[in-house]
Amino acid sequence: AKQHQDYFAVLDFCFDGLGAALEAHGLDKRAVNPDRLAIFGSSFSGGHVIAVAATYKRKERVKAVVSQVPFSGGEHSVPALIKHCGILWLLRVAAHALYDGLRGLLGLERHYIPILSSRDGSPLPAVPILCTAECVKYWDIIPNKPIGGWKNRLPAWIGLTMALYRPHTLAHKVTAPVLGLYSPTDSLCPVRGVLSMFSKVRGPVQLEELAGGHFGAYVQDFDKAMALELGFLRKHLA
Repeated sequence: AKQHQDYFAVLDFCFDGLGAALEAHGLDKRAVNPDRLAIFGSSFSGGHVIAVAATYKRKERVKAVVSQVPFSGGEHSVPALIKHCGILWLLRVAAHALYDGLRGLLGLERHYIPILSSRDGSPLPAVPILCTAECVKYWDIIPNKPIGGWKNRLPAWIGLTMALYRPHTLAHKVTAPVLGLYSPTDSLCPVRGVLSMFSKVRGPVQLEELAGGHFGAYVQDFDKAMALELGFLRKHLA
């Protein structure tokens, strides 16, 4: 919900305050047209943009949505992760999540778990939440020295919130044009759930298949994904 609020806040600013902000810095407020705005999300945020396009108070002003290898729901992704990583992985993640939740109730510092296995294969203090074999490709898009203070960790509570998060249940409220990029070999966001979510969208949907799994859009399928997305945005924002 907090990440949805981030999208809402940005959209509100673009519609209500961006023009004045540009002028305040000596820029032409016409540089950004609030009537030609789209939202983009990939992986977990690929599900967010479906939820945001469905629930934003001025959703009719969102002219296009790009949802790339999206998370469609915990009931789709969690069984896939269990299949690849085992029931012991699930129990460990659940234990860490409950511990983090308890610390939160007590006002203590968050408890973190790794996002994925270490780059060099060295041991980690806890089980990573992204555990399938293709997740090692994530390191191909992360610099050896990450910028911006990025760390390979996230609050463990996400292990439970992810399981309960179901953006596909809101897809029927989306009326904007949607570009949906998916991969049949995606081990994190199973194609069956992804396609089911896109099928519920009421607006026009353009589906495009990528061959490289969940991380292909960032690596070997990058050029194809960018060409498809730019073409879609030119069509609907022109």
